[in-house]
Amino acid sequence: MIVHLNRTQQLLLPLYAVLVIFAVACNASAATITPERTSAPQASGTSTTANGGLTVEQLKNTTYYFKDAPHGQITLQNGTAQEPLVPNAASQYVATFIEPAAFGDLNNNSAADAADIIVTNAGGSGSFYNLAALLNDSGQPKNVAATLLGDRIKINSLKIENGQIQVEYLEHGPQEPMSAAPTQRMVKTYQLVGNQLVEIH
Repeated sequence: MIVHLNRTQQLLLPLYAVLVIFAVACNASAATITPERTSAPQASGTSTTANGGLTVEQLKNTTYYFKDAPHGQITLQNGTAQEPLVPNAASQYVATFIEPAAFGDLNNNSAADAADIIVTNAGGSGSFYNLAALLNDSGQPKNVAATLLGDRIKINSLKIENGQIQVEYLEHGPQEPMSAAPTQRMVKTYQLVGNQLVEIH
C-alpha cells in the first residue's frame, strides 16, 4: 500500500526520525548505567562482646585477684600466665582462662559486665576452677570478686541473668576418684555483693 503524505507531513518527517533516534539512544544509555556499589564496613575484630561492652579478648588480658596467687594477683596475657610460687623456685603458679564467658549487668548501672572461669594450678595435681566477676570500668574489665568452684570439675554453662551469675558444672561424687571424669551435676547462682560473690541458692 502506498501512503501519500501532504507537504506538511513531508517537512516534519525528518524531525520525527531525529526524535526517534534520540529516544532510542537515551534508552540504550540508561540501560548501561549501573549504580555504584559501596562495600559494607568490615568488623574491626573477632572478639566476642555483649552490647558494646567487654570482650573475651579483654578478659584474657587482665589482672585477676586470687588468695593463693603469688602476691595475691596474676595478670593474664592471651589467656594464660605463670609465675614462680616463690622467687627462684622451680614450681610455677599457672592461671588459664577457659570458655565460656558470660556478659550482663552485675551492679545495676546498665553497663555490660562479665563473669568467667580461671583455672589455677600451684604445682600439684589439682586444677582449681575459679568463678570471677568483672565490672565494666569505663570499657575495661576490673576483677572485683572471685570464688572457688572446685577441683577438676567440668563447666557446662555460665550465664548472667537478672544481675545474677549462674554456673552449671559436674563435680566428683563422694565415691568417685579424682582421676575419673566428674559426673555429679551442680547448679549454683551467685550475687555480686560489694567485692564478694555470695551464693544465693
